[in-house]
Amino acid sequence: MTPHPAARPALALGHPPLPPATFAARRAAALAHLRSHGIDALVVASHGLGLGADTTALGYARYLCDWDGGPTPSLLLAAPNAAPVLLVAYHTLMRKAQQMTDIADIRAVGPARYGALAAGWLAGRGAKRIGIVGRAEMPLGVWMPLAEGLPGAGWVDVEGLLDGFRVAKDAEQLAIHRAGAAICDAMFAELARHARAGVPMFVLKARMEQVAREAGCDFVNTWISGGRRADYCRYFAAECGHVPREGDQLLAGVAVTLHGHWAHAVRSGHLGEPPAAQRAFHDLAREIHAASLAALQPGCDLWEVHDAAVATLERAWPDWRARGMTFSRAGHGLGLSYYDPVATTAFPVSYTEQVPPPGARPRIEARPGMVLELHPIMFDPEFGGAALGDMVLVTETGTELLTHAPRELAIY
Repeated sequence: MTPHPAARPALALGHPPLPPATFAARRAAALAHLRSHGIDALVVASHGLGLGADTTALGYARYLCDWDGGPTPSLLLAAPNAAPVLLVAYHTLMRKAQQMTDIADIRAVGPARYGALAAGWLAGRGAKRIGIVGRAEMPLGVWMPLAEGLPGAGWVDVEGLLDGFRVAKDAEQLAIHRAGAAICDAMFAELARHARAGVPMFVLKARMEQVAREAGCDFVNTWISGGRRADYCRYFAAECGHVPREGDQLLAGVAVTLHGHWAHAVRSGHLGEPPAAQRAFHDLAREIHAASLAALQPGCDLWEVHDAAVATLERAWPDWRARGMTFSRAGHGLGLSYYDPVATTAFPVSYTEQVPPPGARPRIEARPGMVLELHPIMFDPEFGGAALGDMVLVTETGTELLTHAPRELAIY
């Protein structure tokens, strides 16, 4: 029987939340900016992290008032010279919002009443042209009474107007991202300690996630893939029953939030010395990662980072699509959204999104304070999996890696 590893050292990797004054200042700046575009008020409709990485609106809710409603919808109402209002689904969420946010007027009225109540509040402030965030995620039962209650209003989707506020992270935000990166590193250390414990992959996954939960993360989601040829990112227990054994690949990706700020990393390993072809495949992932990192410099066009990654892959495997290899995307922006706005535009998903030709691409400048995830993740029918991903901060003079788990192929 494999002996149980020694007790894991106690972790203290969390970070305190941002101060309430931060959010009041953000709302004031956002409302002033919207007002300069002729917009009278703002509605932010969000779901909580029950939607995981598939919500974009939540990033704005956390940016403006640090709110996450879990699996339920919420509505934030804000206007110049008016106290903001947060509508939540039920009473216990109101108590949570009183602890999490700086908003005094929190109403537990239930989603069925959101639309009519919000329409009355906006009408009472004379709002005629209203900015809206999260319309695509808003339940129809909220949107219809909201729109019907303001028949003469003009609705403007304003994510694009607010994105610029979120691109560069300040020192307070970066401190939380650094703490999240350290949690990711600790999760991979936990995987290394248990890789040979003789337990199914879903147990390894659970042990990694426990590290993040004990460190204070709001949301934890990981994937794992293993076997003679790792095949795809596996999330659910039903698909993670394999017990890793000598000669197996073992890949994992971790994604967590700490006070709403995402942290994310990906690593590859092998139980015992890998075949030469599999090691060479992992070396290619490292080359793609290195090419992306070298291209990422302050002031560069982020499309150059995407192009450097794809060119490195295609020099090694010009027929990678025809052979059935998957390569999702070279990276994405990271912040209060898993796919943070602006930066992520330069990293289209290779098999679902069209890559515009160079002359048709909007220039996306790499700015100091921007956080990205650079992560080539590849699966091949013959060689299995190879992946490497790190959080990268753009600085005034270059870049800084925020995650520090070993980047070479781990031998367990």
